[in-house]
Amino acid sequence: MKRLCYLMLLAMAVVFSMGCENDLSCCKGKSSVKLSEKEKDVIAQFSVIGEQHNQILTDYYELNSGRFVEAVSLHENKFNEYFEVDGETIFITIEEKDSAFRSSSNEVSLVEELDKQGFIYSSAEDYILRVENILEEPSDSLESTQIKILQIEQEAINNLAGDALVQFMSYAETAKYSLSFWYDSYETLEGEKASARFITSLWKKYKKKVAMAAASDAAGAAAGALAGATIGSAIPGVGSATGAVVGAAVAGAASSAEGFKKGKLCVVVPLTKIKKKL
Repeated sequence: MKRLCYLMLLAMAVVFSMGCENDLSCCKGKSSVKLSEKEKDVIAQFSVIGEQHNQILTDYYELNSGRFVEAVSLHENKFNEYFEVDGETIFITIEEKDSAFRSSSNEVSLVEELDKQGFIYSSAEDYILRVENILEEPSDSLESTQIKILQIEQEAINNLAGDALVQFMSYAETAKYSLSFWYDSYETLEGEKASARFITSLWKKYKKKVAMAAASDAAGAAAGALAGATIGSAIPGVGSATGAVVGAAVAGAASSAEGFKKGKLCVVVPLTKIKKKL
């Protein structure tokens, strides 16, 4: 989690920069989608959320430690300590007959539940729901699924502004990066024997599980962006933009870890952790 202490400074630099990188830096390959300079700028600004989300999960699961960590049996105390879970932490869980992370069944919309509880800006809801629909029915490859999300980002960038755009981009960028994280890590974290890594067959085997993990991550990022923006706006010298970035990265990763461990669609917003990082 040490890397997260640098997130505020990084976010402040990125949010006001005008540079851009690859059209879709979280993809395995480069996107063929043509982006305007404005679209590239906005995506570059918010890609930091996806990058930090993946880094937090890499650190939490100790994926660079050189030793095997069975993610599904991680002790509850580690999660609570790592994300500083306490009485202020917000939990929103969707109960399903089948495990959302370990089956293809998903009859409940987590985004709709967040909206009912006042965590989604009304102007961002349609765009967020469209990305959620993609995660419910992922395409035939990781890249094509991410590109579909990118195309919705293009529309949103040209039609949304302010807090609604921040929330949507937090959701969408987390979804894109989360798909890559879980695609690369799912077998390891499930404790399964690694299969031959033929790209097409591996995606077909895990795409429903990977996409449902990303759905929980992204929903957490959306709720965390709203919470973080509120907290940041009340702190002199921080502001809502930086607050949203930190909140999205922390809550997205926390939701991901909790959802994977319990096999449920859920959102976890650890307000104490977000406040400390701001």
